[in-house]
Amino acid sequence: MNFLYNENSKNKIKATKANGKYIYIENKKLLDLSYASGSLLLGHTSAIYKKSLNTLKSVGSNYSLINTYVEKFSVILKKIFPEYSKFIMCATGTESNMKALRIARAITNKKKIVMVSGSWHGSVDELLYTSNDKKCKKTKNLSSGLFNNKNTIVIPYNDFYNSKKILDNYKKQIAILIIEPIQQSLPFQSSEDYVKLIYNYCKKNNILICFDEMITGMRLKEYSTYKKIKLSPDILTFGKIFGGGVPIGIIGIKKNIERQLNKKNNYVFFGGTYSLNPFSSYLGINTINYILKNKKKIYSKLDVLSERLSTQLNKFIDINNLDLKIFRYSSILRIVYTNKNIKNKLEKEFAEKNKIKKINKFKKYVYDNGIFLSKNGAIFLSYQNSKKDIAYVLKIFKSGFIKFLSS
Repeated sequence: MNFLYNENSKNKIKATKANGKYIYIENKKLLDLSYASGSLLLGHTSAIYKKSLNTLKSVGSNYSLINTYVEKFSVILKKIFPEYSKFIMCATGTESNMKALRIARAITNKKKIVMVSGSWHGSVDELLYTSNDKKCKKTKNLSSGLFNNKNTIVIPYNDFYNSKKILDNYKKQIAILIIEPIQQSLPFQSSEDYVKLIYNYCKKNNILICFDEMITGMRLKEYSTYKKIKLSPDILTFGKIFGGGVPIGIIGIKKNIERQLNKKNNYVFFGGTYSLNPFSSYLGINTINYILKNKKKIYSKLDVLSERLSTQLNKFIDINNLDLKIFRYSSILRIVYTNKNIKNKLEKEFAEKNKIKKINKFKKYVYDNGIFLSKNGAIFLSYQNSKKDIAYVLKIFKSGFIKFLSS
């Protein structure tokens, strides 16, 4: 019995602990291919995590004040992301996206927010929308309790022609466009071209743009998608890996945004009891410093393992003429249950809708054989993973493909 009412609280799958590359569901040991939705680049309870917790016993958990740890963290962030003049610490990724919208509305005095179909920006009311049609003519709520979507505009991911048609109708009213440059729902390289087009459109039309890099921040060897594709959005939000295993959200703002915020009439509230907590900052400092110090071996290992997994699975799919495809961007992977040429989440879901029973049987088979796939289907690897792990995943996935998805 429990008294929870969170998502999945009625689900029989309940985690009891995690260590290294394994998660324990009701004491069943499973190879984790989620790592808390990609948050744990170094794996569960890494040596850095354990060492930091020991030190934190004497540091304390929270002060609700500016402190030496958040200041030290900001110096590290500035070195990694020199294009950004200031950083705003938040308690979660949702909070950072919520405050990014607040900043944009404050300095533009405009109401409309543009988001991209298939993106996920946390539990922000203005961003809990998608669309049911390919051209995004109508928006769809992702939650009950949302009554004011007239200021949220949804554009289709990886479809610049139809995105531009929508943007042209509202470009004078838009406070900001927020985008996950690479979506975990469909992580593939060619999305970069769409992102560049959207970015250039925003710059040409004086629309602020925010990259939500919760997923990609520090997962790439370039540390972010914006650095990889050499763009520089006005606002950057990130979290997950930066918290070292505990909640965190961070906003990076460029100098032009800072100047606008410094104007007399532009007071924007950023407060929160845990927004400046030393706990996540201290863990973040140690985690990010470790990654920076060991970046070559960490990222080369992740690239080798993720490349092996995606390449060998796609080769197996081709040989056996299966209606599947593995998408990959860095160490973010996803099984797409169709080999049709799709370009966004909506097209993916449409192509998969008649295969739900088969997909669920495959996922159960994977689980029964000791591998944990998250409900949303994204696959993340960590530095804890080995060639032996990948060989085992290949074995189980291949047999599962043939058993449940070959016809």
